[in-house]
Amino acid sequence: MSRTPRQQNEACKELEIVITDMAIYTRLNAVELETILAPYHIEVKSFAPVVGGNANSNYRIHGSDGEYMLTIMEEKSLPEVQKLATLIQWLGEHRFLTPPVYPTATGEMVTQYAGKPVMVKKWIYGDVHEELNADKLRQIGSAMARLHQIPAPVYLAKLPPYGDEFFSIVIGYGKDAMFESWLDDRLRFFKENVPGKLPRGLIHGDVFFDNVLFENDQIKAIIDFEEVRNYYLISDLGMGVIGLCISEKKIDLTKVRNLVMGYERIRPLDILEKESLKLFIEYAAVATSCWRYWKYNIYSSSLDLRNRHLEMFNIAENMILLANDDFMQFVFE
Repeated sequence: MSRTPRQQNEACKELEIVITDMAIYTRLNAVELETILAPYHIEVKSFAPVVGGNANSNYRIHGSDGEYMLTIMEEKSLPEVQKLATLIQWLGEHRFLTPPVYPTATGEMVTQYAGKPVMVKKWIYGDVHEELNADKLRQIGSAMARLHQIPAPVYLAKLPPYGDEFFSIVIGYGKDAMFESWLDDRLRFFKENVPGKLPRGLIHGDVFFDNVLFENDQIKAIIDFEEVRNYYLISDLGMGVIGLCISEKKIDLTKVRNLVMGYERIRPLDILEKESLKLFIEYAAVATSCWRYWKYNIYSSSLDLRNRHLEMFNIAENMILLANDDFMQFVFE
């Protein structure tokens, strides 16, 4: 751990900075960080960029009175982030453990830096486990079911996290005509086959392994509610399967069964939801493939990551080939 000299301002305290090997979109020096945190009255002792996050810049802050996470939202508007902050407060009121938003001294939940929304949250200690055993998957499933029992606020969007408006950015762009045509075909298939009477409610929309924290093998928190929606509850399990139940680049049906088992301990699925789970796993894989294609080929081209969408393309294709009766028999019986 190295120390930086005082920068630009003699009044600025010397801060300890940890530099990690990671992509971070907004890089901050000590003076910039103290400027951002001034409204929060946080006395910074040290800070470090946090590994992870595909769309934000995150910094762990060691303050004189505790630890915090500072997040600069790279792709969200100020109104979107203000709604997110309100939602996190709502979750806290319903005792759902996720890091609480830390307000400024005047009570603001969201500030701005360089035209980008900024949110500060209390740091929650916990570990990310990429390899999840049966017990951990059941714990996550139960936590998702508890989340689904919290009433959905009226201000939440009622469209899927990756809906028509997102696919339309990619389809027809012309970067890879065959892949974009495949996306178009799958999107039309989902529109024609998703049942309209599925139970709806508050969903996380992005329960991947790196959005779940454990402590002593017990689930501690689910974090990063940026894709939260009022949508079909079963769609959350579909995306959760993509984020939690992949082994050797394939869906591990045993893991799916454990995730669902934990979920149904709290909230049993009805028959239509069970019949629709495979469809929403397919949709989650297609949507994730679309997002990765957009992210690394259109939004910010990356030679190293430009083919990352193909992993989810292959997972979607494998799920399409699996008969729904066989899937249901393995997962639910």
